[in-house]
Amino acid sequence: MLLFQDNTDNFNRKANMQKSESTKNILFAYHRLDVIGGIETRLIDEFNYLHHHNFNIYFFVDKNRFNSNLATLFPHCQMITAPFGDISSATEFINLVEHIVNYIETYRIDIVSVHMQDLFGFAVTIASQLCQVAVISTTHGILEMYQTPMQRLIRRLMIKSFGLNVFVSYLPASASSLHQTDNKVIMPNLINLEKYRAIDTVEQSSKTWLMVSRISPEKFPSILEFIKVAYYCQIQEIHIAGGGNFQPLLDRLDKKFNKIKIKFLGECSNIPEVLPKYSLIAGMGRVAIEGLACKKPVCIITPSGKLKGLVTVDNFFRVKDYNFTGNTLKTITIDEFKTQLATYTESDNKTLYQLLKDNLSTEKWHDYIEQYKLAKFIENPALNNLFHKISYFANQFTVPFEQDELFQQLFYETLLEFDAQNILGMWDFYYNSLGLDARYPNPYHMKKRKKWKF
Repeated sequence: MLLFQDNTDNFNRKANMQKSESTKNILFAYHRLDVIGGIETRLIDEFNYLHHHNFNIYFFVDKNRFNSNLATLFPHCQMITAPFGDISSATEFINLVEHIVNYIETYRIDIVSVHMQDLFGFAVTIASQLCQVAVISTTHGILEMYQTPMQRLIRRLMIKSFGLNVFVSYLPASASSLHQTDNKVIMPNLINLEKYRAIDTVEQSSKTWLMVSRISPEKFPSILEFIKVAYYCQIQEIHIAGGGNFQPLLDRLDKKFNKIKIKFLGECSNIPEVLPKYSLIAGMGRVAIEGLACKKPVCIITPSGKLKGLVTVDNFFRVKDYNFTGNTLKTITIDEFKTQLATYTESDNKTLYQLLKDNLSTEKWHDYIEQYKLAKFIENPALNNLFHKISYFANQFTVPFEQDELFQQLFYETLLEFDAQNILGMWDFYYNSLGLDARYPNPYHMKKRKKWKF
């Protein structure tokens, strides 16, 4: 892996000036690389297969949120790090766009990949428009689609630039505002089964259960439900893997559950070695896939603390299609969960492993990357027009600029100029209901929400 800092010598270096026609240069732009989560794990495998398909891979990250130790996990890419300030300021936003334009031109980028449709993703999309290169957008979850109405409107305008819209499950895909089907695809999270192993004998496996979850307030309901389920299933010891302060969690724990031994493992970077030691894995998303890869029973508990039960042969495809979140499963009682455990066999483990291998192996990346190669640049003149207005009036905007009245007037003006009727209709709806700058309620934070006006 090569690490490029944003200095004059390296910045002026031309990458792959003599590249062959069969080689493509792809730039991934992401606002951080200081933790390894689901998105980062997906990128590691994605980069490996892109490299196999003769792509030159560049990874642009904010230097202020960059961990060089984690960068070693991405051996097939060239890192580009540059510090940038608060991009809710129009001047800093423009500065970020200019940086990305320079990187696209310097490294002769053919395709840009963006993984968050926030202000950072907005800047990346504008830079791609200015350079006339294709954009691939990957949406990982539904929460990123529901921030403020103004951000949602900006996102609607961004979508018109994407040559390929990737969704990791049916949930964000069905919640998206896309109507066209020719550039909307579902590419679920995949798993490299070679990294995982299974301990099949009871003698080698302990009776301890493991939950893999970040320890933060929005996760407390699921962790507390896990402890409760373990207690009523007469499990003597449970472990929890994930970073965060666990004392506030323990303060909320019912005293009767103190009989269970709870061990907090902290952040674990060696999950493939950790999971096989346990008799049951609790979690959702990638955690569930990793548990199945180790041929372990996997229990799904939602962030709000709803017990969805075991992944089974019967529900595998429904659960898979919604990224192992449990969205299509009914909430069950602890007695129903006990029945699931009693009827679950080693044969179920093996069958689920085969289903995982057939449907979610990283070998599927070969098929996905063929679709990457077909991504085309889509001109979005309204987005270009809006950026030039942002640049011209930058010193007039307050911070954050997307909440500034002048910016919002210019945005509306642009929609009128380019006859963006669908976005104009949504603007009018938001303006007369929740308001442009209010936030959608977060289902993981149980707070009193604003009334919508109709």
